[in-house]
Amino acid sequence: MELYKIDYQLLAYISKSKQVHIKKLLKKFPDEKYQTHERLRNLCGYENNTPAYLQVIFTETCLSDYCGIGLNFTPDTFSITDLGSKALTNHAIEVKELRREIFMQSRIPIIISLLALLKSYEYEFAKLWQYIITLLNLR
Repeated sequence: MELYKIDYQLLAYISKSKQVHIKKLLKKFPDEKYQTHERLRNLCGYENNTPAYLQVIFTETCLSDYCGIGLNFTPDTFSITDLGSKALTNHAIEVKELRREIFMQSRIPIIISLLALLKSYEYEFAKLWQYIITLLNLR
């Protein structure tokens, strides 16, 4: 199962505390914007025997219906599994390596170019420095 950026954000948010209630999750990640219920269902491994990155803690609630009183188990609280922690750690390492690679590809050539420019005007900078020193000595 491919995890997206929002999935990693959900995992990170849940991993900050031991257990997170569904209402708190929906307040942080509204269902209309992020399809949070569907993402949680996928992260819990309900679809097509996918790996479970989250563990669901069910709460008993009483229901009254036409036949009498019954019990209903609702998914109430979520916690991260070892597989979820591992996926989150791997993602953090991949992001760090990607940032380093981007830095090396974009910034290092600029730094080398600036050093080459400074080296090409070395004589002029030396003359300018000597001129500044002589001006400071005159005062």
